[in-house]
Amino acid sequence: MFMKLYPGHRKNEIETFIARAVEYIEMIQMPDGSWYGNWGVCFIYSTWFALVGLAAAGKTYSNNQAMRRGVDFLLRVQSPDGGWGESYLACPNKVIGFISAIELCLDKRENTLIKD
Repeated sequence: MFMKLYPGHRKNEIETFIARAVEYIEMIQMPDGSWYGNWGVCFIYSTWFALVGLAAAGKTYSNNQAMRRGVDFLLRVQSPDGGWGESYLACPNKVIGFISAIELCLDKRENTLIKD
């Protein structure tokens, strides 16, 4: 958005910064297509944030492998009820654990763990 509002302002520096940011985001992607965050429930949110960052840099599902892998990860872990839920233990255990919204509503505390 900044580049649209101020197209001539330090254009080369900004383009270099964005390219390096994209490289970093792609480099830290997990083998399963997710990104690891360092807060509370981390795999779903960090994947969403990474995808938003890549999209802001002009990356799409059709032109970027990291985007495809991230989107595919989110679709793969989507709950049968259509939502996403992640165990609060996902970050400290560094294992993706999901709880569906239906399980939460029924007060079932069991997680389905996905390990690579």
